[in-house]
Amino acid sequence: MLCLKKYILFLLATGLSLQASAHFSALDTADTLPENRYRVMLEPQVISGGPSGANMLARFDAPINNESGIRGVLGVGSLDLQAGVFYKWAPIPDVDDQPAMSITSGFTYANYDGKDLFSIRAYPTVSKKYKWELGDINPYVSLPISMASQDGQSLFPIQLAVGSEVKFNQIKDLDFFGEVGIEVKDSYSYISLGVAAYFDESGTFIRPERLD
Repeated sequence: MLCLKKYILFLLATGLSLQASAHFSALDTADTLPENRYRVMLEPQVISGGPSGANMLARFDAPINNESGIRGVLGVGSLDLQAGVFYKWAPIPDVDDQPAMSITSGFTYANYDGKDLFSIRAYPTVSKKYKWELGDINPYVSLPISMASQDGQSLFPIQLAVGSEVKFNQIKDLDFFGEVGIEVKDSYSYISLGVAAYFDESGTFIRPERLD
């Protein structure tokens, strides 16, 4: 119980000191990619509130070192266009009973009905890997917060994102993600799914790493 309180306090403390964009799902754990391993992901997303409808996003993740990485996001759909670039810092790894903890921050742009929205986004994330009978599961909780500007107005959207990465024993070449976003303030609720594949520097697709 004490550990759970500590992780919730971590999310709140780091989240309230940083900023994020309401148009973007987290769809990521607190882990970083190993060296020479890159990830591409397709994400169908259904949102409600504001521009209700569906989006399709593409994500690209690359490592910088064992504690950090970068991510690019591009999407179209009910939001005419959304794009973002993020830096991820993960100083606390998933070891023994300790969950992984990270903070991701970056710049985002979205256009809806001819209106531009620019924002600075950040979200602390906590995740923990487990084995289960169908494969590996890595549930996570994230707190996206943003400082955004639209039509000369300042917005401070806040969301709560809860999801998991899943690796099935019978599907060894792909990872799957599922996430629910809950509106907290000036944001959107959504449901996102993700299908991810990995490749190395030569462009050869490789299998995702799994728990022993």
